Amino acid sequence: MLINEQILNNIHYYIYVFTVYSFIGWSLETPFHSFYAKKFINRGFLYGPFCPIYGVGCMLLVKFLSPLKYNIIILFVTSVVVASTLEYFTGLAMEKLFDSKWWDYSDNKFNFQGRICLQYSLFWGLGSVFVIKVLHPFVKKMLNMIPLQYSIYICLIIIIYFTIDSIFTLISVIQLKNYLEQLSQLSSEIKERLGNMTAIAIDKVGDIKSSAADKASELRSSASHKVGGLKTSATEKVDVIKNSASNKVTEFEKAVQDLKVKYENLLHKATSNSARLIKAFPYLTSKKFNQSIKDIKKSINKNFKNPR
Repeated sequence: MLINEQILNNIHYYIYVFTVYSFIGWSLETPFHSFYAKKFINRGFLYGPFCPIYGVGCMLLVKFLSPLKYNIIILFVTSVVVASTLEYFTGLAMEKLFDSKWWDYSDNKFNFQGRICLQYSLFWGLGSVFVIKVLHPFVKKMLNMIPLQYSIYICLIIIIYFTIDSIFTLISVIQLKNYLEQLSQLSSEIKERLGNMTAIAIDKVGDIKSSAADKASELRSSASHKVGGLKTSATEKVDVIKNSASNKVTEFEKAVQDLKVKYENLLHKATSNSARLIKAFPYLTSKKFNQSIKDIKKSINKNFKNPR
């Protein structure tokens, strides 16, 4: 019974650790990025005010690095390695899952594949030392004051909350990916139709020139009494080619216009439904959908002057 109670206490303890530090992470990220962007940016990946990567990172620190708290140098170096590894593989996993890069340090010096960089890795190391040496002893003391009989219900509520939030967040991320795929496909279709329209115009111009050249050759080799008839025949053929080209171009112009309308309508839906995620990760990029992401960002800046 005592063992089961101890295991239960540990489970509750780490649920609290995850929740507290996820909230602290959000509380640090949001004002930091809002200050540099000169506007409010809700940096939470989830809908609520939480950054799960901080919660997971601090759980690892508390669980595995607390024994190193008496050697600050080793604690710092190990924290840099652990935090950077977590950030790198989290970024890599999100890229593979959603075909998008959610943060990018490519413009920072000493970065590795844009997923981690020396500047922030050192910051994570200093932050980890502060957590282990200063902040967590206070947090631990507060958490240990929660009675076990209440802790069960509190943790259950936390688990239910994060489960629901994670489901809705996953739906919104998948929805964003679908929007990007559809926008990219429509953009490719528009470019293809425009290319076809240009090709038809060039082709028909060549036909007109060829027809005119043929008739000119016939005129030079024919008797003078046939000249008038040949001129009329040449003019009629040129007119037929022109009308055919004009009809084709008109058809393509209508098709392109319809596609542009579909693109704008879809862009409006993507802007309305994915604004929270795009604004939370303003450096979001994608090799496959970068132009679509740029169009959504422009639409958000145009339609949402006061970010939530």
